[in-house]
Amino acid sequence: MKEIEDLEKSQIEHIFLKDSEDYDMKIWKVGRATSLLIGKQTPRNRVDIDVSDGIYSNLVSRAHGIFKSSQWDLVL
Repeated sequence: MKEIEDLEKSQIEHIFLKDSEDYDMKIWKVGRATSLLIGKQTPRNRVDIDVSDGIYSNLVSRAHGIFKSSQWDLVL
């Protein structure tokens, strides 16, 4: 399995939310997105990657971070 550092940005196709036993809780398709907003979905706050169901969701703000496709950097 390739490490994420070895992948080119065009090769990242999905983002996974894992539980404490390493099972997939949610999967998001990246597609041709130029950026993805990570946070918690509310009626007034739309996010691309909703981590409300995660075990540590109480530590995540509504607009917590952004994945940028220029280098697939995580900006918090």
